[in-house]
Amino acid sequence: MKCTSCDSHNVQRVQMAYEMGTHTISTTSKGTISGTSRTISSSGGGRQQTELARRLSPPRKRSLTFASVFMLIGLFMFLGGMNLAKETSRPQTASSAQVQHKQKKKVEKVDLALEATTATMPAAELSPLIATFTNPVVLTGLVISLLGIAWSIRNRLWNRRQWPLLFAEWQRLWICNQCGTVFAQ
Repeated sequence: MKCTSCDSHNVQRVQMAYEMGTHTISTTSKGTISGTSRTISSSGGGRQQTELARRLSPPRKRSLTFASVFMLIGLFMFLGGMNLAKETSRPQTASSAQVQHKQKKKVEKVDLALEATTATMPAAELSPLIATFTNPVVLTGLVISLLGIAWSIRNRLWNRRQWPLLFAEWQRLWICNQCGTVFAQ
């Protein structure tokens, strides 16, 4: 194998250059508090990477975390809105005089046609379901949940279909250690 740019034989796979420039670090510290017999310990870790390894890193899969958070926020808003809509759609107790007055007003407004009767009724009387889904919190929660589901499906499909192709292409790449050209086998 030789470089396509400078014809040097000093080449290596990009995957190997990436692995040689990436190191996992783990640390542990222990100490005592002066004047006491208490011991303090801490541990940590991380990843150290050269600039070349960072530049040659493999393609990353798309995260599902944000989509899941979107779905959960939307679900909580949806369920909270449903509960709120149930609470506000419960019939209010009224005195019999108020009920008779309302019925008298309705009778005066009623036309012989059924359409006129249903047009004067509030949405809550037509259907509690319609009243529930016209609640802005319920609608917002539903939209956010659906967006989160769509985002999650899109990322999962990309991770299954596109990422393997990109990763296989990355595995076929070579780098020239003399001129720095990256080329495919």
